[in-house]
Amino acid sequence: MYNDVIGALGGRLEQVFSIGGDDALNSGPKAIVNRFKPVVTFLGPFTLKKGEKQKHTIEMPNYNGRVRVMVVAGDGSAYGHTDKSVMVRRPVMLLGTLPRVIGVNETMTVPATVFATEKGIGQVKVSISCSGNMSVEGPQTVTLDFDNEGDKQAFFTVTTGPTPGAGKVVLTAESKKGKVNYDTDIEVRSVSRPVMAVTAGTIPAGGQWNGTVEVPGMDGTNDVTLEISTVPPVNLSSRLEYLIGYPHGCIEQITSKGFPQLYLKNFTALTQQQQRITSDAVKEVISRQRSYQTAEGGFSYWPGGTSTHAWGTIYATHFQLEAELQGYLVPEGMKTAALNNLRLVARNFKTDGLDKSNRNSEIVTQAYRLYVLALSGNAETGAMNRLREHADLASTARFYLAAAYAQAGRTDTAKELLDGYKPVSDYKYGQYDYTFGSVVRDRAVQLIATLLVGDDLKAAEISATISDELASKRWMSTQTTAYALMAMSRLYENYLAEGVSLDYTYGSVKGKVASEKIINTVEIGTGLSGSTESTIVNNGKSGAFLRWIAFGIPPAGEETAYENRIKVDVYYTDLKGNRIEVSNLEQGTNFKAVVTVENPSLSAYNNIVITQIFPSGWEILSTRFASEGSADNYPDGVNYQDIRDDRVYSYIDRFNSRQRIRITLNLAAVYQGRFHLPPVYAEAMYDNDIRANTAGGTAEVTRDR
Repeated sequence: MYNDVIGALGGRLEQVFSIGGDDALNSGPKAIVNRFKPVVTFLGPFTLKKGEKQKHTIEMPNYNGRVRVMVVAGDGSAYGHTDKSVMVRRPVMLLGTLPRVIGVNETMTVPATVFATEKGIGQVKVSISCSGNMSVEGPQTVTLDFDNEGDKQAFFTVTTGPTPGAGKVVLTAESKKGKVNYDTDIEVRSVSRPVMAVTAGTIPAGGQWNGTVEVPGMDGTNDVTLEISTVPPVNLSSRLEYLIGYPHGCIEQITSKGFPQLYLKNFTALTQQQQRITSDAVKEVISRQRSYQTAEGGFSYWPGGTSTHAWGTIYATHFQLEAELQGYLVPEGMKTAALNNLRLVARNFKTDGLDKSNRNSEIVTQAYRLYVLALSGNAETGAMNRLREHADLASTARFYLAAAYAQAGRTDTAKELLDGYKPVSDYKYGQYDYTFGSVVRDRAVQLIATLLVGDDLKAAEISATISDELASKRWMSTQTTAYALMAMSRLYENYLAEGVSLDYTYGSVKGKVASEKIINTVEIGTGLSGSTESTIVNNGKSGAFLRWIAFGIPPAGEETAYENRIKVDVYYTDLKGNRIEVSNLEQGTNFKAVVTVENPSLSAYNNIVITQIFPSGWEILSTRFASEGSADNYPDGVNYQDIRDDRVYSYIDRFNSRQRIRITLNLAAVYQGRFHLPPVYAEAMYDNDIRANTAGGTAEVTRDR
């Protein structure tokens, strides 16, 4: 009963009241800066004798306003508490007003408000300073005169440089009553998407490699990693980077982020810090899955949903079982409820009456369900035998079913199902597929099944094709990437590596790699610039594969409109619906952004995401909290919407032929300055060929009248 009571609202309240964006409570990657530091101090415990008084001095941070002081006392058998509200203020107080983020190569006006809480303050000198990735244009000091109590403002102009990262703005007000500071951390963002450059090669035993490592981004934005392996490369660093940095949060995607991290130790040697990061990431996925679980025990596609998503339920449960096998603690209630859901659906599954359009998808889903149940130690043999009787099983269903039989100890039956099937898929994925499938994903499933039956020769053949795909620059979906890495880790689990021993130089950076692991990664550095001459000397007894992998951020503002198979358009209106130009807005203007996305084709598409990133000087006015307590008051056709500080993701699970969807958002021009207006992107999350975007521009916010 506990979850039915506590979870009665299905996560809706959490979505309404979470801070910093809809998904902030489901903490993913940590923010670059923490703008709002809480005023929290804990003292004690202290022993206070009968009749005794004690005095404590608390050093307050830069804070203006009221704080609550609380005291809790106890003697082991009884407890008491009291609290009092205390005003914190100085004769001169200072407040700066900055946007939540600022973009590279942008200009913002920073107002510094000075409050005089006493008469006769006189002159107050207000000055500003910034971190190295910002500069102040014009005067850096302004003098204000105060004869009486009140407040006045000084204005400064700050311009950011081309390098994203953490920035800092410090305001100082100095008077005869003393000096007060106001400092703010601010993220200097780039709305450009990171790009990757790979420099690859091979080194024979005792040989040497010399070459130039190219970086793809602006100076100071590039991260470089060296990847050395004794087997054909799988592009481990870049593929993991893609998964971990993926911003969207359906049940499939958050699970895909965690799946490969269960097996990283099979690939590469991890430092203590990497082990901790990996462990925390897996635990985070397990924790986040709670908000997706439905009353039936399955998992919804989006957090707080009430309908069970078939594939997502199996995939999430599969992750939990694998995590448990790796020693992670999985809540027993969550796992048991999910397995009960799978067991009930598996027993009641019938192919008779299935819609022809998604029949293959349903059968593949059932086969996967049976494999996960077998993995849990509770194989549904009857359901497995019934599914096996179907002569028209797609190869993917055969692979999953073979894995289920092998997991249940029936390797003879598993071999019969696998016999004669090559590492290709005969299942054509189309608009009615709900398994997030691809040919590479299916090869990974086949590899897992082949390894379970002990066919090492066939496994080597299949793994070669998967390795080629991973090592390439070709795009892979989150599902395909996670499955490919998971399957390759199974192959390497008992692989006896030759070991590597080498010396490397990257410009002035020098180091050694000595390891018995199959794949070894070395983080060369962050914030790097320019092409760099590099050398690797192989001191080992076997050849090695090398990959210099560089991630960087290209310059913003050079985007052009593009469309392929879908259309996207954006325009802006005033509150009455009249179109307006946003290249120059008065501060304080409230207006609307209207995005229309259209599917002009004769085919339906699945899993479309609309990404709207807004200029730093604008703020999103979300009113969903006022919609009768419901967090799912989404536009027609939109299944889920994630509103964050500076952007909105709108998700369309099913985009039908000739369908047009309109998304309207309320905005306000809040901060003065000159900002970049990013494009609006529309793209399929599991098909890289379905995408469109508008052009970028410039948005200026001027002083209000």
